[in-house]
Amino acid sequence: MEVLIEILERKNLCLRNFHRLCEAFLEEISKGKADSLEEFQRKRQSLVNVLEDLEQESNKILGGYNSNPELFESMLSSQAREQISHLIKTKDSIIKAIVDLDLQILTHIDQLKNETIQKLNSLQSSRRTLTAYRSPLEKVEQAENSGIIDKEA
Repeated sequence: MEVLIEILERKNLCLRNFHRLCEAFLEEISKGKADSLEEFQRKRQSLVNVLEDLEQESNKILGGYNSNPELFESMLSSQAREQISHLIKTKDSIIKAIVDLDLQILTHIDQLKNETIQKLNSLQSSRRTLTAYRSPLEKVEQAENSGIIDKEA
């Protein structure tokens, strides 16, 4: 059971690192900076991979007890049961905090996306306006350059 407890502690450590990573990125993105988005995603995926590996290890340990949960319960001391229960509650609270941070991050990313779309639309509108107000001489020069007007005629 000590190995299971160690795995649960490692999972919680990874989740705390995940939470810190999300907090740091949220702080950055709330200032309108999304420069480290790729690095954030890379680190986040690395932590997810470690968490998946730890989950597989805990499933290996618990796999033999799936058909007989009473045997597992009987093997646990009251101290181990309390420790496992505490670690699971801690894990759940960290995961809830991560989900809350993710929602905030998604909101900021959506705001940045909308701002970018508005800027692009404004830029496109400005270009159309500038194109509409081209001088007649520019149009003549463009026609000459395109070959519509023969200079030798």
